[in-house]
Parts: sequence; structure tokens; C-alpha cells
Amino acid sequence: MAIALGRIGISTKILERTSRSTKTGGGRAISITYASRQFLESLGLWQGLSLQAQPLLEIHTSNGEGQTLILDQKDSGGEPFGHMIEEHLLREVLAEAVQKCPLIDWQEALSISQLNLHQDFVEITLSDKTTHQTSLLIGADGRQSAIREFLQFPKFEWSYNQWGIVCTYAHSNSHHGRAYEKFLSTGPFAILPLTGNRSAIVWSAENSLAEKLRGLSEGEFHKEVASHMDGFQNIQPLTERQMHPLGAQIVPKFTRPRIALVGDAAHVIHPLAGQGLNLGIQDVNALTETLQKGKSLGLDLGNTGLLGQYESARSFDHLKFLTITDGLNRLFSNENRTLDTFRTFGLKWVQESPGLREFFSHHGMGIV
Repeated sequence: MAIALGRIGISTKILERTSRSTKTGGGRAISITYASRQFLESLGLWQGLSLQAQPLLEIHTSNGEGQTLILDQKDSGGEPFGHMIEEHLLREVLAEAVQKCPLIDWQEALSISQLNLHQDFVEITLSDKTTHQTSLLIGADGRQSAIREFLQFPKFEWSYNQWGIVCTYAHSNSHHGRAYEKFLSTGPFAILPLTGNRSAIVWSAENSLAEKLRGLSEGEFHKEVASHMDGFQNIQPLTERQMHPLGAQIVPKFTRPRIALVGDAAHVIHPLAGQGLNLGIQDVNALTETLQKGKSLGLDLGNTGLLGQYESARSFDHLKFLTITDGLNRLFSNENRTLDTFRTFGLKWVQESPGLREFFSHHGMGIV
């Protein structure tokens, strides 16, 4: 957000709760859609990522009954669906760009202890006792957003009774740029290609299975993962497993006078479609466009009407992807035998319909 605003001549101050030295890559990989890549290119960020980004050339989706849906580049107009990047690489590129921008003041290891809204400005007091005033405060501080909680934005949230388990593996054969999404009765299991002969897994395991997996030794756990990686040879773990609880969250009204929320502060969705970060990137895109228009017209950047335009532009996307991911997870992550025929028919129907394949491909690319 700060980099995008710096590009249009708006100065920002980043207040980061943690230190850069505490950021670790772990085993997490993230998906960058075609639309998000275009925005990163416009900010001059993609050049530093492109050589380390793995294009997504095919997506294989299957259910427990053996039906498979395959989307390839013919369905996406010849473009990759997106790219897979390790999280720590994106953090490094962003940090470098922030440090090079003269309009950004980055302060670390600080939290907000007090926040007061005034008619013409927002005043915040930090943990180091300093106070700051700004015409616009942007909450880009994640699913546990302190800014959102300080101002008591209404939100709806629920747990999926699942844990997300992530890890990165090496294998001796090529993945050919294919991503796999296997809908198991106990939760989705994704295999995501990385550069070289490496893949990241994201296993959304329901609570009882997650507890069982937590109790396994590293060797036993990796053997369990390998049982779901058909076709991959000589599988070797590269990172330790990480686990975190999965849930959803939506903030219906995510702006107020002089306040705007972006990213996970405004919405949290199930990771099965790899769209969470991309929703946040498009929030940044939309808010930047809105503030650029306001700046060109000489408007106060904390103006209610101006921020309302951003909210109107993004509300539908937030709700759309929340509904899609929530519905898919509930439909496939169960052992309800009466739904077997429906699930199999649905995948087969999309596979046999070029129009539907193109529709889902474009949604996955973020260009609808």
C-alpha cells in the first residue's frame, strides 16, 4: 500500500508491530494471480520476483470419487493462471522497495496504544509514547487488526474446524507447472509447484485429523503427506511443517471517515483457492486509484465520500470470494454420500464445457 501511494506522490508512515528480523519464510508459498501480477508490474516490483516465480500452467482438481477437472492454458487465453512464490521472497522485494522510496517512513516494533478520531485528522499514540497525526489511517494490519478492533468495526467470523498445514518438498521429477487440488473428505489437500523440482503443500485438515498429524514424528508426518502426492518421486522435506487454525471473517463496512481497511483486516477467506493475498492486492489497487483521483481533484484524502468509492468498488469481490471458497469447502469436505453424485457430476460438467472452464479460469486469474 505504501509503495503504491509513494508512486503517486503521497507520503506514508508504516507502523510495523514486529521487527523485520522476526519475519521467517517457513514453508509457506503464495499464489499471485494474473491480475495481481499486472499490478505488481505497474509498481516496478515484478522484475525482482519473476525469476523466482513458478508459472501455474495447469490446475488439476479432483474429488474422492476419482472425477478430475483439468484447466490448462487453452482455458486461460494462453497466459499462466498465475505464479507461485515463496512468501519470504515477496517480503524481501517489498522491503527493498520500501527502503528505496523517499516518501515512506518505516518504523518497526511499535504498536498503537491509543487512537482518537477528530474531524480533520486522526491522532494515534504509539507504544513508545510518541503521537502522530494523519489525514488518513489505513489498517493493513492483518486478520487480528488492531485498528479494526480499536474502532470496533462490526465483523462476522466463523471457524472451519480445520487446521492449515504447510510444508515444502523437493522431488526428483518435474511438476510441469501443475497445481493439484484434491478434495478429501477430511479437507482440501493442495500441491503447488515452485521453481525447480519443488512443491509446497497446503493441507486443510479437520480438527481430529489435524490433532493426529500434530502427534506424528516428522518422519511419520512426511510419509503421510507422500501418500497423497501420487506421481511425485523421491519426496524430501525442505521445511518444517507449520500449522494454523482456519476460519473466515468479513467486515461489511470497512471504511469510516479517515479510516480504510485493506487485506486481511477487511476479509479472511479459506485458502483452498489461493485468493486471500490477491484480494488484498486488489484492495490496494482500488484504494490507490481512488486516492489518486481525490488527490488530482484537491480533495481531503480522508473524505467520507472518497473512501466510500473504494468500499463500493471492493465489497462485491470480498463477498464473492468468501461465498465461493466457503461453499466449495463445505460441499467437498464431508463424507455425505448423498452429495457424491452431485460433486462428481459438477466436476464432469465443468470439464466438458469449454465456456465454464474459461469462466472459472478467468475468475482464478482475477480478470473478471
